[in-house]
Amino acid sequence: MERGLMLSYDEDEGILWLHPLFGSKLSKESIEKHSIVCTIDDCDCEDCEKKRGPIGFLSSILLYVPTEIGMAIQRLTPSEARTLGNSLISYANDIDAIQEEM
Repeated sequence: MERGLMLSYDEDEGILWLHPLFGSKLSKESIEKHSIVCTIDDCDCEDCEKKRGPIGFLSSILLYVPTEIGMAIQRLTPSEARTLGNSLISYANDIDAIQEEM
């Protein structure tokens, strides 16, 4: 397990809380209305280098989620991204199984 990965899980409720190493930011700039964007932080332009600060190049994933007032930006470590991705796949499989039983 990656150092710093923090999880809480409520098995009875089926809820996963991922407590990322990096804090969220809110940007007034929108990427595209109603679009969730996920990308490797691989831009080496001066502006992106400045935003990244001491965080290593090609070491994190950026997740952008639209809100009513702008884009919420969450930086994830590879381990955090895998945990979130695996949870989403598991939830989707659970929904499919429930729907098949109905």
